[in-house]
Amino acid sequence: MAFFRTSRQVSISTPLPSDVSPSTLIEALHDHERMLRLSPIVTGWEKIHSRQELIAGGLHCADSVADTPGPDVSIDVYRVQETVPYVGGISFATSFKDVPNGLDSIVNAPFGVRLEVSWRVVPGQGDKADEAANVLQEECKLDGNAILMPFVKTNFEKTHRAMQALLLDQLSTQNSLGSPPK
Repeated sequence: MAFFRTSRQVSISTPLPSDVSPSTLIEALHDHERMLRLSPIVTGWEKIHSRQELIAGGLHCADSVADTPGPDVSIDVYRVQETVPYVGGISFATSFKDVPNGLDSIVNAPFGVRLEVSWRVVPGQGDKADEAANVLQEECKLDGNAILMPFVKTNFEKTHRAMQALLLDQLSTQNSLGSPPK
């Protein structure tokens, strides 16, 4: 029933370390399997190559189908397995769409939970010399059952803060070692 549904907005921002360039970060965001590996609760995934494969797997991802909508648009869809606290193992479809300054992702999770996430590299807002010149800004619209929403929001915030920190740490470490991002 629609009256048991609710939406929440979540924003997470992390300043880029001085040794991580926006282009390096965007390249890492466009590495979809890397993004999946960053999540501390993801236990596995497989790429879905067609709408038929998506439907055959019992997954719903209507807005983000593996059938690419045009030659200049790349949308990758994955079947993802996670272990969620208090729930256990779940499987769902998620899509990734590269955009010039980041990444868009749509997750259609069990229990009617839907996440629309955008990761963007944006100029910093500060005037002070010690503030970052660029920021990794993540915006998420969470939609789902009102009873589940506090749990979903808390889990999202905890997981994605960890993902941002790990991603920027990896990029900073790789830059100091002189190796390409993986």
